[in-house]
Amino acid sequence: MSVKVGRRVPIALVAALLLALPAAGGAGQRGDTIVQFGWVHSHPLDDNAPPRNTLRDSALFPVLGVDSAFRSDEIATDAGSADTLGLIVKHFLSDHWALNLTVGYPPTSRLRATGTVAPTGPTGLLINLDTGRPEFNPVASARQWSPIVLLERHFGAPDALLRPFLAAGGTFVFFTEVGFSDAFDEAVNRRFGVPLAAAAGRPGPTRLDVALDPVLAPVVAGGLGFRLSERWGLTAQLAFIPLETTATVTLDAEDGTRLGTSRTRLRFDPLVVSVLLGYRFPG
Repeated sequence: MSVKVGRRVPIALVAALLLALPAAGGAGQRGDTIVQFGWVHSHPLDDNAPPRNTLRDSALFPVLGVDSAFRSDEIATDAGSADTLGLIVKHFLSDHWALNLTVGYPPTSRLRATGTVAPTGPTGLLINLDTGRPEFNPVASARQWSPIVLLERHFGAPDALLRPFLAAGGTFVFFTEVGFSDAFDEAVNRRFGVPLAAAAGRPGPTRLDVALDPVLAPVVAGGLGFRLSERWGLTAQLAFIPLETTATVTLDAEDGTRLGTSRTRLRFDPLVVSVLLGYRFPG
């Protein structure tokens, strides 16, 4: 059994999903600190490899035509775009260079799945699961955390009405509250967990879990700051994060015996648009 974020433009668990992104105020000079707050919209451009599945070996597999290692090429999950709130604190090291720290409210991505999960061989005709059924969807969700640190280069005079900027840096992305929907979890344990546990000589209830690896990723951004007044500014920005992680799905017997594992390389590559209102604290 496996679930992955699909090739259709989502969120990406994804979903994918990144939190906030860097921004700059309409004015700023050496020693100034700007605090910004506003809307952040994330639109992942995913490109994911097929899940790689491994089942616990059983003497019954050769008889049933089941491979213990195989790929699931049919499964796809669409997480869609995500909206959240971002909080940015930026300090100007000079009139043109600033250090940016971005945090914010971590969005929850809800993944919708399509495609049929099945083992190889004739057994797949009898034991399978249509992940696209309405009662299963969204099949999974995850909350994404992604604090960002950037170095920004601002162009033009500090008191200019319009001030473009470029930025580069990195983010540490990690996920919490990762899990499947109750209906999907129950169906997988019933359809796959029970027969796999019996084949392994470990009959009884089974447990399905999913985890997303934390990852470091680079960030590049550009935007335009508009000075509303001596203290207030408005910024529009577009950022890109080449983000790749691994999703691991495990199915265990009641005694902890590992019955199956599925790993998928997830490549989200989100484009993030942000619009933020900033207030400048003079240095």
